Parts: sequence; C-alpha cells; structure tokens
Amino acid sequence: MFDQDLLRTFVTIVDAGSFAAAADAVGRTPSAVSMQIKRLEEQAGRRLLVRGAQGVRLTGDGEMLLVHAREILRAHEIAFDAMMNERSARSLTLGLPDTYVATLLTEVLDELVAGFPDTNLRVVVDGSGALMRRLEEAALDLALVTEYQLGGDERGELVHLERGLWACAEDCPALALTPLPVALMFEGSVFRRLAQEMLRAVARPYRIAVTSNAETVIRAAVASGAVVAPLPESRMAGLRELTPEEGFPRFPPLKVRLRTGRRRLPPAGEWLAQRLIARAAAVDAATKAPAAPAPSEFSP
Repeated sequence: MFDQDLLRTFVTIVDAGSFAAAADAVGRTPSAVSMQIKRLEEQAGRRLLVRGAQGVRLTGDGEMLLVHAREILRAHEIAFDAMMNERSARSLTLGLPDTYVATLLTEVLDELVAGFPDTNLRVVVDGSGALMRRLEEAALDLALVTEYQLGGDERGELVHLERGLWACAEDCPALALTPLPVALMFEGSVFRRLAQEMLRAVARPYRIAVTSNAETVIRAAVASGAVVAPLPESRMAGLRELTPEEGFPRFPPLKVRLRTGRRRLPPAGEWLAQRLIARAAAVDAATKAPAAPAPSEFSP
C-alpha cells in the first residue's frame, strides 16, 4: 500500500516542477520532501524522479505511478466529499467549469452567502466530464455542465447559452507563426476538445503553447499576443474575435445545463437552482423581445 501523504507530495513535485517549489506548497523543508520521495521510491521499488538542471523529470515508472497517484488522491477526495455531504444537511457542494465561474456564479454568490449564513458552500472547479462522475458518485449536490462535452445529453435545466469564439490580442504576433501557438484548458474542457477538432478539420498546424485549468491564465496568455485561444463570448473584453475568413471556424452554441445529485437538496441548493433557472428565463425573454420601434421624424 502506498502512503497517501507520500503520493500527494509526489504529485505536487511533478506539478510544481521542483523539490523547492513543492516544499513551499506542502509546508515542509526541501530535505523533508526529499526524504518523502525516497520513502515512496522504496515502497515502489523503482526510481520515480530524476533531478536535473531544468528541474525534475519523471522516469517511465514515475509516469505510470503518476496516473495512478492522481486517481488515488481523487478517489479519496470524492469519498471525503460524499461523507461530508451525508453528515451535514447544511452543506452545499457545487461543481462547474472555471469558464463559467464569472458568468454564472459571481452574480449570485453574495445573495447565496447572505441568504443562507448557516450553509457551508463548497465550490469544485473541474471539466464537465469529471463533474458528472463526481455527481454520480454523490460528491456533488449540483453541477453546471456543458452539454456538448457530454455527447448532447439534454438532461437537466438549460441555464446558459452563448457563443464560443477564437480570441487573440489586437496586436497578435502568434498569427504569423507556423505551427500556430494556442492556449488550452486541461483535458476534459469543452473548449480544448472543440478547438483541436476544428484545427484538425481545417488542416491548420498548431502546437499547445500554454495549458492551464484557470481561465484567467488563458486570457492573460491571449492578451500577451503570444497565443490564440477559444473563449466564451462573455469573456472577450479587450480581445479580438478571429473569423472564418481568417481560417478559424465558428463554434457551435455552448449550452450549460444544471444537474442535481442523488441526495435531497438543502434549502440553499433549492434557492440556487431556482435562481439560475430564473436568470436563464429572464435572459431568454430579453433576447426574444421585439426591438422598440424607432421614433418617427414627424412625432411631436
């Protein structure tokens, strides 16, 4: 059996890129982190990491263990979440992709916290596929998931609809480069999947220059002019849309659906679900409302 604490340190080193950075992240000294990896390698009976001038790199055995380590730690988190949810009728766990935090969560968060001060809100940010697995495993009460990423599964209330766009800076040196440098979210993101399918469809060579699970990082990379990236229309402030005439196909409409978990929702969950559904209805009504007629030049 692998020690979970050792696995967590191992994953942190890989993600941080060095023993020193990992030591800061886990609150230990670099020598203590080194001892942990030594113990893990003794448990595995294999060399897992190699230090070099450019940081650390995984051995072949290290790469294999990394995949399983992430799954083990994730399974532990899911089990913990499920137990906490069962214990507390006043807890609410919501999951959504980072792309929609600013659009869907920010405007209701203050009302939720103020209206339900005795509710412990936990927000999980992940891709739609991972969120659905967590929902099925009873680790989430509510999830906002992108319909396209789930193969067109239309279960749940449609709470958001918008265009996805190819974004670049006003001054974008990246457009002149081949292969095209792009910034993409981690695996599991609807934008990553769509972007790669589109670029392959138009036979445009590309390389993934920046990868992050945070939309703020993707936007910052695009704003620098070093990359292009897919973003929702609501997050395009200060950026320019790339068009089909420039070789960038249009995205299909991005539909976000609200799914509920297995347990009965606490009052805060019921309120949040109704609030998101009402918001969607108001937006839909506003977009369908006829435009007011222009005043006649002969009007008094």
